Amino acid sequence: MGVCLHTLRNHTKKVYTIAFSPDGRLLASGSLGGQLNIWSVPNGKLLKTYNQGGADIFEVAWNANGTRLAATSVSYTHLTLPTKA
Repeated sequence: MGVCLHTLRNHTKKVYTIAFSPDGRLLASGSLGGQLNIWSVPNGKLLKTYNQGGADIFEVAWNANGTRLAATSVSYTHLTLPTKA
């Protein structure tokens, strides 16, 4: 049986989609209400938050090398975000 390592708390509405980065070190979570969070998997720390102005996020996906993240929302907005500074 698995063990819960972290509880990720920052979304104010229900999480609709998640995606792990290709190397498994980052997790993106998108929610109703338009919030997208990027988390560190090893320590559960919130690294970055983006707000899509209330448009529900339905899908997130990483590029092959994990340096960009795409998100789609109910308003048909397509975001492509850099994940590293």
